[in-house]
Amino acid sequence: MKNYLTTILLLCSLAAFPQAEGLKEVFDDAEYFFYSEAYNDALINYLKIYRRGYQTNANINFKIGYCYLHTADKQKAIPYLEEAVKNTSIKFKEGSLKEDKAPIEAFLYLGNAYRITNNLDKAIEAYENYLKQVPPGKVSDEVNYTRKQLEACKTATELMKKPVAVSMEILPNTINTSAANFNPVVTPGETVLAYASRLRFYDAVFVCRKVKDTWSAPENITPQIQSDGNQYPCCFSSDGNTLYLTREDNYDSDIYFSKFDGKSWSKSLPLGKNINSKFWESHASITADGKTLYFASNRKGGKGGMDIYVSTLGPNNEWGPAVALGSPVNTELDDDYPFISEDGKVLFFCSQGHNTMGGFDVFYSVKNGDSWSEPKNIGYPINSTDDDIFFCPAKNGLVAYQAIYLKSGGMGDLDIVRYEIPNTVYTYQIKGNLEGLPWQNGENIYAINIHTGEKTKASLDGHFFSFTAAAGEYMLVIENSTCKKQSKPFVIPQMHAGTSFFIVPELMGFESDNTMALK
Repeated sequence: MKNYLTTILLLCSLAAFPQAEGLKEVFDDAEYFFYSEAYNDALINYLKIYRRGYQTNANINFKIGYCYLHTADKQKAIPYLEEAVKNTSIKFKEGSLKEDKAPIEAFLYLGNAYRITNNLDKAIEAYENYLKQVPPGKVSDEVNYTRKQLEACKTATELMKKPVAVSMEILPNTINTSAANFNPVVTPGETVLAYASRLRFYDAVFVCRKVKDTWSAPENITPQIQSDGNQYPCCFSSDGNTLYLTREDNYDSDIYFSKFDGKSWSKSLPLGKNINSKFWESHASITADGKTLYFASNRKGGKGGMDIYVSTLGPNNEWGPAVALGSPVNTELDDDYPFISEDGKVLFFCSQGHNTMGGFDVFYSVKNGDSWSEPKNIGYPINSTDDDIFFCPAKNGLVAYQAIYLKSGGMGDLDIVRYEIPNTVYTYQIKGNLEGLPWQNGENIYAINIHTGEKTKASLDGHFFSFTAAAGEYMLVIENSTCKKQSKPFVIPQMHAGTSFFIVPELMGFESDNTMALK
């Protein structure tokens, strides 16, 4: 009997040893995928560990929750992150299966999970709990980001009360597949489309063309551009014969381009040293004339994180020194994925640092000489409480393409959609001149939307005035302390984003009806 028990104990010990060793190997695989940002693969392995007695381990729960936040099933992150925040430590040790605590950032990501699922009150509570865990006086990107998310929860509440009337079309399942399909870019006339697709062993680049209003079968051009599965579309030239891409390695990303000769695409080549650096160049967009390039980089000299830069093509066909756009476009957080409209007047980009609904939102800024207008949030539901990135406009912003997670009607991962955007989404700059009129020193000039009653006050600079407003019917009101208040109706027509108008009150006269000069 004694020999029998000894044999049983020995067998149990031998069985337990390879199991423990196997668990460490699974953990190492999970960590490798995690830090390679292959979150679906990491998730599979972390869940294996979780089911083998780690249900209350805060470290494993944190990693599972974080991975779910990078999938289509983001809501599944919540119970794991709720478990993780029960046991956090500022001394969290990365890369150890023995670690049973979670980092204090678990509160931050729990806040994100609540925010993404529109549970904004709980999101605010989680963000505030994170800030309480941060050592006093410590300032970091995470702290700045968290404070911005607290503001974003309030912005989200307000923007969701005023949704924009955008229409959305899901691209056909010849393009959208069960794989993630993302980074869609189109030519200005929507005749050529390129996008990336996450295949089993690599990320591929596909191109298709519109024939009689129907997209052709996508062609995998990955072998032609000689990509190792690490190149992604950025934009087309206006004629569709040059495709700009990013080429990403583990620690570097650069801007490349490939030429189409009518039959095939050339091997992609890098842009010059003024564009590419030892830092991360994530995206680029070229103007219709091919002479100006807007791109994003985290190089030194910006305001912080990713910033948007511009470079112009010199007489020697080389790109000149990059100049940061600065304020009001760039912020201390990430500003990324710039797209310039065909007319060169409007810059669309994604930002964490402006008045977002949470994470990244899509914004646009209008070029005025050498300066840019204060960026404006394009609105809900294009923007959401999740990250909203890579918004490719066409037809000067009246159409756009984007990859999103669809709640219904999609193929299960990122799907590409096409938006039609009414002009009422955009605001236009209205300018006027009161010189020679009895109210040229007017103390109050404002426009009242006839249908909504919303009042927009103009700013004054001598006898000039200006304000921004959307398309619609308005009353222009001018008054001061010495002259009688007068008003006349006028109309801001629907035009492309970035159009500006010059109102001539003397011609409106206030005696003629609705006279306005288009600038």
